[in-house]
Amino acid sequence: MFGVSNIYFFNESTNYFARAAEQNPFTHTWSLGVEEQFYIFFPFLAWFTGFSCQKENGPKKLTLLISALSLVSLVSFLILCKANQPAAFFLVTSRFWELGAGCLLFLITHTNPSAKAAIQRIPPILPLLAIIALLFSVTKAKEIIALVIATCILIGCLKPGTKVYSLLTNKHIVGIGLLSYSLYLWHWGVLAISRWTIGVHAWTIPIQIAAMAILSLASYQLIEQPLRIRQWSTKPLFTVAYGLGANSATASLLALIGFNPAFHLYTGRSHPLFQEKSVALTAPYSLSSKQGISTWNGEDCMISNGTDTSKIINPSNCTLGDINLARKRILIAGNSFAATFTPGFDQLIDKDNYAVIITSSTGSSPSPGLTTDRDIFQAMSDHYWQTIFPRTSAVLKPGDWVFLASDVAYFTPLTRHPEDDNKLRDLKISLERLSDKLSQRGVRLAMLHGLPYARDAQCNPAVGMRQWFNSIGKGPCTFYSKSETIARRKPLDDALRELEKRKKLVVVDLLPVFCQFTICSYDGPKGTLLYRDEVSHPSADAIRISAPLLRRIFLQAQ
Repeated sequence: MFGVSNIYFFNESTNYFARAAEQNPFTHTWSLGVEEQFYIFFPFLAWFTGFSCQKENGPKKLTLLISALSLVSLVSFLILCKANQPAAFFLVTSRFWELGAGCLLFLITHTNPSAKAAIQRIPPILPLLAIIALLFSVTKAKEIIALVIATCILIGCLKPGTKVYSLLTNKHIVGIGLLSYSLYLWHWGVLAISRWTIGVHAWTIPIQIAAMAILSLASYQLIEQPLRIRQWSTKPLFTVAYGLGANSATASLLALIGFNPAFHLYTGRSHPLFQEKSVALTAPYSLSSKQGISTWNGEDCMISNGTDTSKIINPSNCTLGDINLARKRILIAGNSFAATFTPGFDQLIDKDNYAVIITSSTGSSPSPGLTTDRDIFQAMSDHYWQTIFPRTSAVLKPGDWVFLASDVAYFTPLTRHPEDDNKLRDLKISLERLSDKLSQRGVRLAMLHGLPYARDAQCNPAVGMRQWFNSIGKGPCTFYSKSETIARRKPLDDALRELEKRKKLVVVDLLPVFCQFTICSYDGPKGTLLYRDEVSHPSADAIRISAPLLRRIFLQAQ
């Protein structure tokens, strides 16, 4: 409401970025936040340069200032795309250059006739075809930059007498354009609510398109147009004051309702997991055992984003149990999955005098020397395996363990290609090298097998639970059966079992816990929710259920 939703979503953005967005009806408002912040800032630039006062050098000064700010913004965008992708996506500082490009197009074409003539010599069909092609492949920074450039060229070279001009000025296209703001406001909400209820399937698409059209037309005719054309005051400042007053009053009313603990709109079943403050992966975890009270210090033990590539982790801050007096030590290492295992070794620590060191790096490879599935995580992964892991594993003694706990679904895609076999081969080589290196010190290696492919359901756990609002058909979530899960992870299973047969590692397979029924869903025994989020991080309850199996595996393997 105050144009800050982009900042909210930046603060709320998950490490895996964007899965949760599909179930939030307001995700798309981040772009409105960016626009509003730009529109608040831009008038000051126009005033500062004299452009708004129509001073002689105003356009030139504004052009230079917008160019400088856009360049800084573009550089920050390119840097953040690798270091902190949510910041690159959500923040106006890294999006300014896109809006600035439109400003520069206007300023240049209105103050430089020769530049305008040069742009208008370009056939409009060329940038239009480029835009269409880029819409199906915009995944990287260079493609986003190309799309902005192509859009600016299309706007600049569009002129009467061309087929593209005739197409874009067609009354039906113009009608869609007039509705575009309302369509933008409603389309995502309809899709998000559909994902919570009936899902998005071939048979639901006509219903969803109709809902978008009806809601958009209604809001355009009943709200947008009347508010836009009404003469609120003869004085512009009064009109602005009315708008801000109405905005503030509405926001205050919503805040009063929202902060009232007795009021809530959600009418479905709520699992206790959603009410636990400890649900965050970075939440500290304390354990009282025969060795005393020990605490795993959450954020101090994790490489969470691109700014942590110089971070040093102290093993003593990340150990449950007594690292010096313990009979055995287990170092849990891997991506963010490793951090979910904090409650899984309580009995080993208390009854068997173990100490457990837990470190993790978001999005890291499951073993040293491998490429990550996304470029943004590579620098973090390299720092983790080249700097953090050697320091933390140095405290291990003969008879101790390294337990690699990562999400390895990357190695078993739904559709396999030749390069996937190469990735699996590289994983085997990496694991064997690590095993040989550890065995020279008498340290053993264990690795977590692939868990069910709950991530592929792309559902919030609350949606995955059976609710009154998703009881039509099979519900919005599509889960694998146990047989499908076993079949899909077979290439990984063959690789790990071969290494286990050669005594290079011990395979820790928690499938009996995470898929006790015919379908590998979010549901565990006695109403247990097995995952804490839509990217399939195991829940604390699931890890506690796994604890006896984990204890048996490590004790029997001694």
